[in-house]
Amino acid sequence: MSNLKQIIRHRDNGMALQTISKTLGIARNTVKKYLQLVDSKGFTYGELLCKSDEQLDALLNDPVQKSEQRYQDLQSFFPFMESELKRTGVNRWVLWGEYRQKHPDGYSYSQFCDNYRQWRIGLSASMRIEHSAGDKLYIDFTGDRLLPCLLSINNCFI
Repeated sequence: MSNLKQIIRHRDNGMALQTISKTLGIARNTVKKYLQLVDSKGFTYGELLCKSDEQLDALLNDPVQKSEQRYQDLQSFFPFMESELKRTGVNRWVLWGEYRQKHPDGYSYSQFCDNYRQWRIGLSASMRIEHSAGDKLYIDFTGDRLLPCLLSINNCFI
């Protein structure tokens, strides 16, 4: 028997949330969330107890689909966010505000930033180069040009 069905059975027998959570070894807030979900759908406990576990999952599985859709909406916002962050005066807080205007039930700021950070990690490219010491010289040419005094060792003070 699934935990959901056990929660419904215990609640139908008049058991308190705290007692159900201790009996099943589930957090009280999880029990509360499932019971609120059942109440929001408008089903009675007796109706749900007659159904199989698969039927219960099908009836009450909307929050998982909703959270997946919410995550997909967030992921689709990140490429836009990446380009906007390069502009002057734009920061994550401003972009989070725009995101919340489009998706009022979207992620909080901390989760928004954490998911963005995880997304950025997935974009980073790196390569490991194995070589013998002193065999080759690798120079990174990014950034500003070298100053003329650095080109000549005799003219520089180190």
